[in-house]
Amino acid sequence: DLYTKAGDYPSLANLMEGWGDALQDSRAAGEAYVAAADALLMAGRATSEARLLFERALSRDAANVQALDRLTRLLEDARDFERLKQVLKYVAYQLEQAEAEPNATTADSSGSRQRLASVHYRLGQVYETHFAEPRKAATLYRLAIEENPRLITAIVAARRLYEESGNHKAVSKLYEYEIEAT
Repeated sequence: DLYTKAGDYPSLANLMEGWGDALQDSRAAGEAYVAAADALLMAGRATSEARLLFERALSRDAANVQALDRLTRLLEDARDFERLKQVLKYVAYQLEQAEAEPNATTADSSGSRQRLASVHYRLGQVYETHFAEPRKAATLYRLAIEENPRLITAIVAARRLYEESGNHKAVSKLYEYEIEAT
């Protein structure tokens, strides 16, 4: 609070990064790195350093939604779609591994599946929009639907791509999914 009131965001970033380094709890460390990155962005500089801190947050806690959202925004603004693709693939892999752990509870699994669906959907958008790979995008949208059958945006996106490719059987099935979801 003292650093924030004084407007000393670089010192706040340094403090939070050091705290994140010292923490054993991965979730808390991820939050500390996000706070450090946010402080750098509040200072109006060091965007590349903030990106690295968001990536460190995700390396400690792949389920950190704030880190992923803010990093996604920074990478999109920088038009670094290759790095965005890599980050989303990494996060998807980490979430899949966490879901496969035998000690995951049902509540953890449900939230993880929804986050994984969202990441697959975002990755599909990246492949479709920035890499002109509609087949890969459709596959990722389908993965998102498998993880969260109520993710209507993924259903609509996949259906649109299958319509464009003339796959009417898949289109019909996706209409059924959309009806069930709504």
